[in-house]
Amino acid sequence: MSANKEVAIIGAGPAGLITGSILKKAGFTITLFEQRNCLGGSWAIQPLSELIDIRDGLSGIYCPTYPTLRCNVPRQTMALPDFPYPDDYPCYPRHDEVLSQLQRFAEHNGLLPHIRFNHRFLTLEASPKSGLTNGNPKRWQIQTSQNSAEFDAVVFCNSRYYYPKLPDLEPLLSFTGRLEHSFSYRGPAAYRNQRIALVGTGPSGEDLSREISHCASRVFLCAHSGSRELHKPIWKPYGANQNLTRHRDVIACNGRTVILENGEKLQDIDVLILCTGYQPDPVFRQALPGIELSGDKSCMAPLYLNLFHPVHPELSATGMTLASAPFILYHCQAEVIAGYLKGKNPIANRTTTTICGRTGRASKFRAGELFCSQKNQYETAGPAGKHGEYSVTGKGNGRSTCDQQ
Repeated sequence: MSANKEVAIIGAGPAGLITGSILKKAGFTITLFEQRNCLGGSWAIQPLSELIDIRDGLSGIYCPTYPTLRCNVPRQTMALPDFPYPDDYPCYPRHDEVLSQLQRFAEHNGLLPHIRFNHRFLTLEASPKSGLTNGNPKRWQIQTSQNSAEFDAVVFCNSRYYYPKLPDLEPLLSFTGRLEHSFSYRGPAAYRNQRIALVGTGPSGEDLSREISHCASRVFLCAHSGSRELHKPIWKPYGANQNLTRHRDVIACNGRTVILENGEKLQDIDVLILCTGYQPDPVFRQALPGIELSGDKSCMAPLYLNLFHPVHPELSATGMTLASAPFILYHCQAEVIAGYLKGKNPIANRTTTTICGRTGRASKFRAGELFCSQKNQYETAGPAGKHGEYSVTGKGNGRSTCDQQ
């Protein structure tokens, strides 16, 4: 595929902007589709006018960022290609400082004219007009909330933290307080003088519980046995007002009573917050033929090198590796995509290539078809990392899990 081809990039967060800058420099004609009216992805805070009960739905929420969020990794590990952070930036920038850097990066690389704001991605289909090459579509048609257009290649640069990952809600539906997900958290003031229970001790649960303890009368952090097993257990009260304690997992609710797996009952709970993580939006997943959620439901799989669609490599999805430095990962992936689209990095022989995807099985593709052998093991051909999470958290402040895409 030559460099004068047209490439669609879905998303104008860090992944989309970095990918756009690399492909633009490589000579491709790029168009970025962004569903919001601003760039920055999860770094662009979205104020909410009301508290959200997940039983009422979470449509219209695009971002988990909240006012006190800042990075928990040094800015040097969040480098943008050939565009260092200002010297006066702190080692751990605030979310608004990262957003300002992304805005300057987009302006510096001439990306703004290529971004189509308020274009929500809807569907991807093989173009009916372009015909086939070796049985594969020559071009792809994208439908957005505004219009449709055809492209030679499509890169999905969408946040893995855009769509909440929920547990089985059936045992929780009888809870008569407010049932939230950390996705809609916007600060501790909403929980002043209330009794709050949180489910999950990943980055969101750990961070939000500490911040909420400044305002709530009582905070209970609940998790299943073995959760955060690398962390030293805390069994005495802690938090801002020594009002935060750790407990076992939630198995049922009865009115405002939360019942735990060891039989303990938490009484008079006002709000139950699910800090259970995120996953790729089903819209993007379903757009890629044959692609499903990974085994832990955190990424899309199977993807060759955790990047390319195994049958249609002109379709790719960035950021599907959890344990990484995301901005640097996006840069490297964009270079690989550019090399492939220019014909410099041919995809390996598809009769023998094993692709990786966190599905709990090994997958192989041959002659344009996807073959899956049921194995409870991983055969990794790409830079797949050990299971982990990346979070943007505060340093000494309240913080939240937040994707860097």
